[in-house]
Amino acid sequence: MNDQIQYAEISGFEPSNAFAEVLHAGYEKCEPEHYASIPRDHYLLHLVLAGQGVLRVRDQIYKLRSHQCFLIRPEVAHAYQADSRHPWEYLWLGFSGVTDQTLQDVYGVPAGTSAFTPASPAKLEFHMRRILTSLQSPNPLDQLFSRALAVLALGCLGERDSGMRTKGSQPDYIDEAVSYIESHYAKLKNVQAAADYVGLERTYFSKLFQERTGISVNNFIAETRMSHAKRLLADTDYKISSIGQMVGYENYQSFERRFLNVVGMTPSQFRVRPGGERIKATASSGPAASVPILQAKVIKPEPVTKPEPEADRTQAAEETSSAPYPEIISGSRACPSYMKRKLKKS
Repeated sequence: MNDQIQYAEISGFEPSNAFAEVLHAGYEKCEPEHYASIPRDHYLLHLVLAGQGVLRVRDQIYKLRSHQCFLIRPEVAHAYQADSRHPWEYLWLGFSGVTDQTLQDVYGVPAGTSAFTPASPAKLEFHMRRILTSLQSPNPLDQLFSRALAVLALGCLGERDSGMRTKGSQPDYIDEAVSYIESHYAKLKNVQAAADYVGLERTYFSKLFQERTGISVNNFIAETRMSHAKRLLADTDYKISSIGQMVGYENYQSFERRFLNVVGMTPSQFRVRPGGERIKATASSGPAASVPILQAKVIKPEPVTKPEPEADRTQAAEETSSAPYPEIISGSRACPSYMKRKLKKS
């Protein structure tokens, strides 16, 4: 192939209504037993970073933990509550403009699914943090960029139709490399190991990875390791040096230095940080990335008996849901964009 000129054109696959309208995004480290049951007129996706909690959708109850997602669909009765001992910490993304059918056909989220393990949790976290940073910017272009990032974020949830690949197309080396890194991050010694796995020369592989994802291979490996390290720091009592070894760092100083660089605080500071303190979202100046879309694992509902206090709270929420400003239960906060649209309609 002549490196001095390259050409490509759209494949013809153009799904209708595939672009989501981003409404809001955020991060929260919840208080114990933090509870919410707020009516929604849009989709609300949560990615659990650490801790655990319970989601109830209609008559189904799900137990969720780190690196799992739950999706609140419009006008669907729901409630979710953080664990009393290990409350969850999550990122969320509110969006509209798509349908259940689009989420299934384009983004691989089975219809009716409320809880699942995303195909690429590390990449999903990365893009959701970039969306949060874009929305915080006063620059209109950054606000617009959040729509492109939403496509990338939703693309991390499920599996793309493999039949869309043409007969003569090349295998997607970057999708395969990302999947390999996320499965072997703790034992991965260097970039060469990932390049060898997909059968590419190291320099060419690094360049291709950077172009496709907007992040270097080394940084992606580090962010994947830090994502798992944060979960272990929040959810377990393991020694910090042991956690460093679990995620691939034999030397504690190397782990601490990398953690500080990626997260913005030391592992010790992260473990003892007060509830509700925000982690600074990571902005990226790189180009919009094409991300792997693998297989979303649906979480089956738990046969859990609904506790009486929670039932009382849900009843109270339902009784006040018709008011312009419904009662906020147990510290939960009403969605500002939802309240604005609701008042405009009334």
